[in-house]
Amino acid sequence: MAAVEPGSAAPGVLSAAADMALRHGLPLNVVTVGPGTDPDPALTDALDRIRRQHPKLQCRAHTLSGKPVHEIAEAARQSWLLVIGTRGISGLTGMVRGSVSQALLQHASSPVLVVPPGQAEQPE
Repeated sequence: MAAVEPGSAAPGVLSAAADMALRHGLPLNVVTVGPGTDPDPALTDALDRIRRQHPKLQCRAHTLSGKPVHEIAEAARQSWLLVIGTRGISGLTGMVRGSVSQALLQHASSPVLVVPPGQAEQPE
């Protein structure tokens, strides 16, 4: 499962999550937490790119509402791996993670892979 911020679609996170799903023959479930339940246009576009790159990969997107850490941790409860990103805005990239990624590292029941900003991005 991958979790991305609304509006960003985090291409590096989706690319890393797609690679892991393909390696293990599993579907890719992507969640974002935001207002409403309408699909996020950036996420829809990013998943379309992933589907074109990997036509055999099953992808589903879900928009959740509520507190991001709680909603993502709950959604990841049945996942074998949670892939998340970090924006790296603290100025201490690599040393301090964002508040959501840090909380998920502490509270998620599944293993967590944190993709740093700009990593694992693949051009279309």
